[in-house]
Amino acid sequence: MNDKKDLTQGVIWKKMLFFFLPVAAGTIFQQFYNTIDALIVGRNCGPLALAAVGGSSSQIVNLIINGFIGLTNGAAIVVAQLYGAGERHRISKAANSSMTFCAISGLIIGVLGVIFTPAMLAGMKTPLDTMPDAIVYLRYYFAGAAFILVFNMGSGVLRACGDSRTPFVYLCATSVLHIFLDLVFVAWMKLGVLGVGLATIVSNIFSAFIILFKIYRADECYRYDVLRPSIDRPLLGRMVGLGVPTGLESAMFGISNLIMQVAINSLGTIAVTGWTLSSKVDGFYWVTMNAVGATIMTFVGQNFGAGQMDRIKKGLKQGMVMFQIITLFFIVLLLAVSRQAFALFMDSPNPEIVETGYMIIKIMVPPYFIWTIGQLYAGALKGAGDARAAVILTAITICIFRVVYRFTVFAARPTLTVLSWSYPVSWLLMAIAMVARFRSGKWKENYWGKAKPAAEEN
Repeated sequence: MNDKKDLTQGVIWKKMLFFFLPVAAGTIFQQFYNTIDALIVGRNCGPLALAAVGGSSSQIVNLIINGFIGLTNGAAIVVAQLYGAGERHRISKAANSSMTFCAISGLIIGVLGVIFTPAMLAGMKTPLDTMPDAIVYLRYYFAGAAFILVFNMGSGVLRACGDSRTPFVYLCATSVLHIFLDLVFVAWMKLGVLGVGLATIVSNIFSAFIILFKIYRADECYRYDVLRPSIDRPLLGRMVGLGVPTGLESAMFGISNLIMQVAINSLGTIAVTGWTLSSKVDGFYWVTMNAVGATIMTFVGQNFGAGQMDRIKKGLKQGMVMFQIITLFFIVLLLAVSRQAFALFMDSPNPEIVETGYMIIKIMVPPYFIWTIGQLYAGALKGAGDARAAVILTAITICIFRVVYRFTVFAARPTLTVLSWSYPVSWLLMAIAMVARFRSGKWKENYWGKAKPAAEEN
């Protein structure tokens, strides 16, 4: 095995850090492109277009597209465990099965999404003044669903084998292309939200092409024969079995966020735009936490496959220190620059929108420490194949809690401040539940290989 990609040996914190940095850089770069995208839309098309792209549309994308992307975690867990166990001959079968499955699923999602876009937006009570642009943008997004899923699956397979650098490079290239196309279609050609949709689908096609080319030409255990796609049913079943809980978790997040978005929509366009702006700015933290989850899941997956349970526990302790330092950096940064950042999204800054966004930031940002704990332990449970427990706990503490909160506490006091507080409280409940589950040790019962002695750690 390539020692640089093997997380089952060597100094733990260094291995995790060098895996984490490309993943985090890629996701941060992608968020940067999302922010530039919003800047271009806001300054060239106005607040209504910005709300159309970032309001109900983004929640629908999170529910459906990201729900299926959650399935890629199942493949990543299986591939990481096979890699740690040294079963290289089965990794190619797993990669082929997962990539083929994603391509087929993406085509089905795309067709259905394009057809039902107006109905979904209407069902969310999307403000009428943003509806036409939201329909245009969402239909273009769904048209590229297959390409999005293929790229994410390919990236997940590479990371599971310890290669976090290649997905980072490809993500950066795709993001640069997207920004360039935004400038051409929106700023120069003045196509409005139509231009945003065109830039999105073209860049997604490009990302799928380059990841497929990489995996097809690779002389590695994960090689995918694009010309002869195949599915290994037992492996696919195992990947789906681990991926469905994670996909359901994303879907449940999406459903709860949809319900919350309907509540936000009921408060008017100022609230919708302020919420959209806050999500664009604090999104840098959230994508970094996604990178933390991917790092821990891969680290635990490989070491779980190798039977190194003690190394897993040491990795969590060292990772907690490292990633909480990163969290502190984001807390200080976001509290310091959010107001100024909000103003950049509008040609003529609206003070009411800026203050609305900053109110959300003040409530949500300081408790980030809590979410980091939950994310770390959730990633560990998934990497060990205990995804079902992680999803059930998330469903109860995050999704169900927020829905109940929305129809009780928020219904009694329907303000954006009251709604915002539901998020930190749900993070606390999740963190407590994940730590308790991990410390119970039940995740070890999922081990299927022959235990190996843990390597000496530094």
